[in-house]
Amino acid sequence: EGIIQVRFYKDGNLLVIQVDDNGVGIQDSSKNKNATHVSYALQIFKERVVNLKKRYGTEIFYSIIAKDPSIESGTLVTVKIPLKSF
Repeated sequence: EGIIQVRFYKDGNLLVIQVDDNGVGIQDSSKNKNATHVSYALQIFKERVVNLKKRYGTEIFYSIIAKDPSIESGTLVTVKIPLKSF
C-alpha cells in the first residue's frame, strides 16, 4: 500500500514542510503514462510558490528528489519558508 508522510518542523528561522511517499518515484511515474497524458501537479505547485513569493516578498526554497529505487522507492518534496514572512 502507498504511504504518504507529511512533516512540519522549524529549522532556525525556516518553516520546513516535507512530503515523502513510497510510490514509484517521479521519474518512473512519467514512464508509466501514455503519450497523451498531461499532469498539471508540478506546474500548479510551482505557480503556488511564485504566488507566495510575490504575496510575502520573500524567497521560498523547494526541492523535489526522486529516491534511489535500489534503496527505497518514492519521492521527497521539501519546501522551506522563512518564518519572518508571516
